[in-house]
Amino acid sequence: MRRIKIKKRKIYGKLLLDLALLVLLSLMYRKNAISMRFHELGGLALCGLFLIHKALNWKWIHSVTAGIIRRKAKLNVRWVVDVLLLVSMTAVLVTGLLISKTLPTAIAGARGLQIWHYFFSAASLALSGIHLGLHGAYLKNQLWNRLTLPETVRKALGIVLLCVLFCFGSFHLVTTGFVSQFTRPFAGMTVPQEGGHPDFEEMEHAPEDGGGRGNGSYRGMGDDIENGQGKSMKRPEQNQYGISVNNAISIFATYASILCWFAIITAVLFNWFQKWRDHRKPKAE
Repeated sequence: MRRIKIKKRKIYGKLLLDLALLVLLSLMYRKNAISMRFHELGGLALCGLFLIHKALNWKWIHSVTAGIIRRKAKLNVRWVVDVLLLVSMTAVLVTGLLISKTLPTAIAGARGLQIWHYFFSAASLALSGIHLGLHGAYLKNQLWNRLTLPETVRKALGIVLLCVLFCFGSFHLVTTGFVSQFTRPFAGMTVPQEGGHPDFEEMEHAPEDGGGRGNGSYRGMGDDIENGQGKSMKRPEQNQYGISVNNAISIFATYASILCWFAIITAVLFNWFQKWRDHRKPKAE
């Protein structure tokens, strides 16, 4: 009985860690969600939590990696996604440190790395969604199936929730220009010189921490700044620390929905593939 309780605590601890990763990761996609300082320190914290997440699953990582190296096991799609996510997160960390504005790690002439910082940031969010989708069955068993609701009601609510998240994520994939981040480094697009804001969707249309003028409208977020055409927008309410709570919540909802979009697509395709594979297996006589 005690072992079961300990196992449940570990499971819930991992789920809470995953939730913290989701919240922090989503907030990183606007450098002014709270402040530039928060963006950069939060990025370091995110990488730390990511390493803790991997350390908690070290036995699985070690066994699968050893099997692949010794050619005793085939490439595991979850393992491949994890490796790509590790590479992507490492690239985000390195490029972020080199172009930092508040940490003493920036180097001169590293501004050109900004567009790669955005590329790997977008890749990390997409890969995180794919990673989540590949573990969809596990999450369903540990969370959704534990709801004390009739099975019919639970299934109906699940379908409605997935449809809402899919539509919400699809909308923000288009309106944020998220997908374009994967092609910009290869399309000869560069970052503007100092004084202008980098050409990176909504995040880069926000002012710097001390105020300033953006070169485009701050879509979806209210802020009392000029948008380049002399138009002023209403500043969102802030608490005593100067943090725009509504702004942070909206940013979290936007990028969490994009992550969920990738998770839903992955879960559906992976489930379909498993059924197709099982159907092709020869039936035992």
